Amino acid sequence: MGCSDYVVLMKEPQKFISAFERVIHLGNVRRSNRKIVFLPYDANSIDANLASKTFSLKGSAFVANILMVAYSNKSDQACVQFDMITHTFVGTDDQVHTPLYLDRWNTCTKQFEKQTNLFPHDMKNLHGKTLKVASFNYKPYALVNLDTAVEPLGRDGIEIRIVNEFCRLINCTIEIIQEEVDQWGEVYENETDGVGIIGSVVADRADMALAGLCSWYEEWRVLDFSASVSLFESGVSWKVRRVTGWLLILGSILSCVYGVGLAATFTVPTYEPSIDTIQDIVDRRMIWGATHDAWIFSLTSSTEPLVKQLVSQFRTYSFDELKALSFTRSIAFGIEKLPAGNFAIQEYLTKEAVLDMMVMLEDFYHEQVVIMMRKSSPYTEKISQLVGRLHQSGLLLAWETQVALKHLNYKVQLEVRLSRLKNGGVMKALNASNVVGIYMMYLIGVVLSTSIFMGEHILHHRKIRKEPFLLTTSAEFVWKHHNNEELPVVLEDVHRKCPNITRVYALTEPSVCGVPLYVIEFSEKPGIHQPYIPEVKYVGNIHGNEVLGRELLLGLAHYLCDQFINNNREIRALIHSTRIHLLPSMNPDGWQASTDTGGLDYLIGRTNNHSVDLNRNFPDLDAITFEFERQGINHNNHLLKDLTRLAAPLEPETRAVMRWIMSVPFALSAAMHGGDLVANYPYDESRSGAPASEYSASPDDDTFREIAMTYAENHADMASSHRRGCHTTSADDSETYNFGKQGGVTNGAAWYSLKGGMQDFNYLATNAFEITLELGCEKYPPQHDLEKEWERNRDALIAYLWKGHIGIKGLVTDDSGFIQNAIISVVNITGPVPRPIRHDVTTGSYGDYYRLLTPGHYEVTASHPGYFPVSRIVTVPRRQNVAHVVNFKLEPTTSWFDDETTLGIYPHGLREGQPRIYKRSLYERVANSMLERKDTAKQ
Repeated sequence: MGCSDYVVLMKEPQKFISAFERVIHLGNVRRSNRKIVFLPYDANSIDANLASKTFSLKGSAFVANILMVAYSNKSDQACVQFDMITHTFVGTDDQVHTPLYLDRWNTCTKQFEKQTNLFPHDMKNLHGKTLKVASFNYKPYALVNLDTAVEPLGRDGIEIRIVNEFCRLINCTIEIIQEEVDQWGEVYENETDGVGIIGSVVADRADMALAGLCSWYEEWRVLDFSASVSLFESGVSWKVRRVTGWLLILGSILSCVYGVGLAATFTVPTYEPSIDTIQDIVDRRMIWGATHDAWIFSLTSSTEPLVKQLVSQFRTYSFDELKALSFTRSIAFGIEKLPAGNFAIQEYLTKEAVLDMMVMLEDFYHEQVVIMMRKSSPYTEKISQLVGRLHQSGLLLAWETQVALKHLNYKVQLEVRLSRLKNGGVMKALNASNVVGIYMMYLIGVVLSTSIFMGEHILHHRKIRKEPFLLTTSAEFVWKHHNNEELPVVLEDVHRKCPNITRVYALTEPSVCGVPLYVIEFSEKPGIHQPYIPEVKYVGNIHGNEVLGRELLLGLAHYLCDQFINNNREIRALIHSTRIHLLPSMNPDGWQASTDTGGLDYLIGRTNNHSVDLNRNFPDLDAITFEFERQGINHNNHLLKDLTRLAAPLEPETRAVMRWIMSVPFALSAAMHGGDLVANYPYDESRSGAPASEYSASPDDDTFREIAMTYAENHADMASSHRRGCHTTSADDSETYNFGKQGGVTNGAAWYSLKGGMQDFNYLATNAFEITLELGCEKYPPQHDLEKEWERNRDALIAYLWKGHIGIKGLVTDDSGFIQNAIISVVNITGPVPRPIRHDVTTGSYGDYYRLLTPGHYEVTASHPGYFPVSRIVTVPRRQNVAHVVNFKLEPTTSWFDDETTLGIYPHGLREGQPRIYKRSLYERVANSMLERKDTAKQ
């Protein structure tokens, strides 16, 4: 329907409006200034409500000028008169669709009574009509929900300023529809609905969408764009986006060790050429990523092999994942170069991260940034004209600079602009002393590699016993020792069987030997954290030669999937209410070393490929909390920020798991080991430094004992006092202590003390409660025993996952939304003397928290700087299938109460030894504060 104007003679004009709406969606012709005239059909059958019926249809709201000619009730036999009626296109929402009488035509006088303009809606004055704009926070294009004390409208950004000016010009009112979750989104196949800001426009939930949207072809098929490329044929186009590849200069291991240090002084070249062009990034198979695949929309239709390969190397990650990856030197990040010379750099790239990055010389591609509207939107022509004028006046460049200075990180901008000049300086020739270290390392490497090769050759010919590998890619699970190549195949088999409830992903760094650390997730919405849904994880194979946990988690993945398909009510309820993460192998290199030697040695394969015990490689946060205890400082959680130095460098596997732990709000966790049969709980490190036999209780000792007992009691014989202990390595084949005599559980330090364990790190760095499961006497059980071990552990594995639902959970909010990093403090008031549990948890990005607690009565307090604390009395029942929901709504503090608001938060002077004041009862604090005010007034 390419016509601009339509004259329609139909008995039921509503049918034309409905058909017209469908054709607009399907066609490719766009016109924003269409006019429709409906002629009267039959003088003998006049419908007084015809105009109302027609104008109330959805399609009428998107055509500014509709004129209905109707027989007037003023007509007589001598002179027929016709009423001219239109719809109320302008004005507030409650006025839209109302029929508006314009004029009357008299057939006798052949004149209009009022000589009124029959097409009054020229888009010059919308009389306050609401303009719905879909967007999300995407600097510098759009910033919403800003502090109104700083930005009176609560919004800013280059494109936001365009629509502000647009509404100032045509007198409309802006309503922001925020789409932070799905961001740009996508259009569904039916082309009438979708998600994100694009989907909001397609489904007519919004009139416009803006947030750095490009002129993508697939979106053009169903939407209108603002100013087209042809409008600026001079070559100076509005907001041409230049997507620049921002990469690390990568070299060999030697250049990482020496080249970087020398470069600051000598400007020496790296041992491997820098990545400057698209060809370079494709040749190196460099992964590049962002938070949304909108970054490759402009590239996906290309048939050029180079571009297709470039697209295949793109990955989408969450904000937290990208922030963690920015320090790994293993991934490239897309940034946007704006017309005025600024860069659109997302906040996951911090000043610290960009110090080691460099901008590529060649741009990825150029794109037009547009504002998207529905097809044939009445606003398209007007806003395109405005964009053209803004461009010609230079205001767009000025606005870009203003927004960049006001809202972008200037230090990051400066680092990017100067990234190609970072290593500049006077060139100086190298001498022998500068390179002697390189050759020494080379010589040592040759000697070590030769020795290792000879050792492997000898071991191979001695034919040490090795379990056979049965390669399978079928969906049927086989109980066997799966090698590092088979492990991801097993996980993908599960994902293929249960695609709607699973996701397979790898942690941010592989092992030393480059083996990815794969995780499979089970959830109602894989990949998405949901409030009120606790996150739980199992980690296996931390010590490479302790392999039972690895195979149990592969079996558990298959079991969860199969039981979900078979409608097992317990498993379906568990997956619908819990987000479960299974990491079968944290140490695949150690597993390989142990397997290559037959799995017989008690130590070979325990460590990673750098000979580092990963369960001793985490930051020692126990030492920090014990020192705080000695000083009387009640600060026992989220201690990573108080760490000043590491006892040893972090291994790649440790770093990857730490980023995982810090980025996902886990509530419960278990690490799987072998060599004994017991559930071990914090602390693992003794307070006095004693190597063994010192009970080192955590503030949540009761809770840890309960969750450890849950696993032990549901295991076939972990809690049995009659089973035999495990054999020692002594010559007399004596037995170790049978932990079944104490319920199958033990405090870590009471068994033996260790520093740098993953279990205590989880508890002291995050909200996660983790225990350690020693799954059996044999570290590397024979293949034929694996299925039996599964039967012994299956019920315990499931029962433990349910412990993520004990205690309380909820949201902390204020009038404007969720409060992140609010502090949840607990006092146990079950007995005669209240006992504060001096370990707080904090809320996540959705304001949600999960606090594991044993049955009893508690006073729970939510607090945050700048808000009044709120306390509630909560009872946790003895039998609990789901955590009790306790939500808090906090109110901002007022000036008279400011002196009391520091109670119960971590003071800024904590590092200087100032103790954290423990919270008193909220009622006591309010009463005391008011009494103090009265006393002051009397003086």
